[in-house]
Formats: sequence, structure tokens, C-alpha cells
Amino acid sequence: MIYTICYVSSASHTIQEDELNSLFESTKTLNHLNSITGILLYLEGNFLQILEGEERQLKSLMEKIEMDDRHHNIIIILNKKNKVRIFKEYNSGFSIIKSKSNLADLKTYLYQNNSPYAKPVSRIIEPFLL
Repeated sequence: MIYTICYVSSASHTIQEDELNSLFESTKTLNHLNSITGILLYLEGNFLQILEGEERQLKSLMEKIEMDDRHHNIIIILNKKNKVRIFKEYNSGFSIIKSKSNLADLKTYLYQNNSPYAKPVSRIIEPFLL
């Protein structure tokens, strides 16, 4: 059974592009090595991340994320078991969303694959599309 955690948070300070790129690369690499799929979005000082994987592993990762001083005001939106991975086929399983174009591509992916989660995930990411 796959486990999913989704959270939003606010950056603790203005994040420069090189720091953001470093964060994105390390996140993508570590998640890939640990068979974690999902997405990470950053827009105007806010993060949204959806993580999919083994429950124990995700809860341990979430503890580390909550200790990271680069962000605060962490709100967990979703924390539950799922039958399938939503992002398994999307951009090598874990994707960094950096632009409105990336967001539009993600929304297209969700609907083209007839995912039963397309509408709920779209509702979560919708504020980032504005």
C-alpha cells in the first residue's frame, strides 16, 4: 500500500534562485534514491509538496522536513494510504515545478491519464496556477 503526504509551508526568508535550485536538485536526487514519487512546488514564498512512498519512510522524512528552518507554518493537507501512486509516470516519478508552464503540464498529465485523483490534486495546486 502506498502512503501519501501533502503539505504547504511558507519560506522563512527570501530564497535566492541558486539556493532554490540546490534544494530542488537535492530533493529530487534523495527522493529518487528512496523510491519516493511526487512533486515539489515553490511560488512566491510558498511551498507545496506531495510525497508518495512507504509509510514509515515518509513519516521519517516528514519529521526532517518539519525541522528544516528554510520554511515554517507547515500545514499537512493530506496524510493517508492510497492504492496507487499518482506521480509514478510523471517526469521520472518526482518533479520540481518551477513555472506556470510546469503547473499547466502537471494538470494536463493528471487529466490525460484519467487519474481518479486528477480533480482533488488539481484543487490543491490551483492556488499556484493563479
